[in-house]
Amino acid sequence: MTSTSSAGRIRFAVIGVNHGHIYGMTETIRHAGGELVMFHAEEPDLASDFARRYPSVQRVADERAILEDASIHLVLSAIIPHARAPLGIRVMRHGKDFMVDKPGSPRYARVPCTRHGPALPMQPRSAQKFGDGRTLPRKWQ
Repeated sequence: MTSTSSAGRIRFAVIGVNHGHIYGMTETIRHAGGELVMFHAEEPDLASDFARRYPSVQRVADERAILEDASIHLVLSAIIPHARAPLGIRVMRHGKDFMVDKPGSPRYARVPCTRHGPALPMQPRSAQKFGDGRTLPRKWQ
């Protein structure tokens, strides 16, 4: 997804500001020429802090405003761990790129699409093999 706004900038939004990494992520994309246009945060105190840092950015009450805005190309997130993978899947199903501050899921088996589901076919970690046929080390399973 490489389209940009008429000004040639990648328009991006933030959903979930539960960790301070979101500020570094946001600044990195802005420094690279991105335009932060919206954010959504469930927690009033965290939303207030983010809005204070980015006063010209629109806060939206529902993440759907971001997901359904075709002009937004990228969504950043530092949402709580158990919500990362489901959010990432929703974002990508809306045709947007997704950047999260930490692994998409704290446990591989907790991601619904890794257990079953046609959207993103994957094998359980214990069945994954390296190119030469070796399986993943037990500590990684």
